[in-house]
Amino acid sequence: MSRLVPFQPALRALDTLLGWRDPWLPVERRRDGETRSCWHRCHDGAALIMLVARADELWSDEVLLGLPERTRGRGQSGATILWCRVEGPKQLKRAYAYRPLPNIAVQEGSKRWLIWALDRWLPYFDVEDRNRKLAYHLGAVQRFGSPENFALPAPGSCAREGRTRPAPVVTRRLEPGTFAPDALTRRLKEPPDRDAWRKTG
Repeated sequence: MSRLVPFQPALRALDTLLGWRDPWLPVERRRDGETRSCWHRCHDGAALIMLVARADELWSDEVLLGLPERTRGRGQSGATILWCRVEGPKQLKRAYAYRPLPNIAVQEGSKRWLIWALDRWLPYFDVEDRNRKLAYHLGAVQRFGSPENFALPAPGSCAREGRTRPAPVVTRRLEPGTFAPDALTRRLKEPPDRDAWRKTG
């Protein structure tokens, strides 16, 4: 996961892996504390490359990609990927040791988004449960595994909000292939019940 991948093939891959089922990919553009939203119609990698490049080069926007939706504005009903956001040396060490390695690894400063392409679409809660297992195994924050919290910094852009200097968003790994969901999470432990603290004896 050490070599850099040009942002163009990374965005083309994301356009395909994220959007082969649900076509409308939400895009957030952040600048000076304001957020502007637009939609990208998947299956057009060139358009996504142009959108990100123009937002970054012309307006210095921070660009975040969400999970595609079947109908614009209706929210995510599932996903064709699993993912985990890791940060810090301990989590990175666990990520390097985990197999199979992700198809895509996107770096934003000290954070890395690891993405595994699936051979099928999974419904919302199945995605969330499997992502929680991945995060628990890697020692990462679990809430980023909820589909509504997927906000991937776009390769080719820069993270700017809350920073004194822009942090380029780079792709550290890009490999083909897909995985059966169970091949990724079957052997992983269940994380503790999130509502366990509410329960009384």
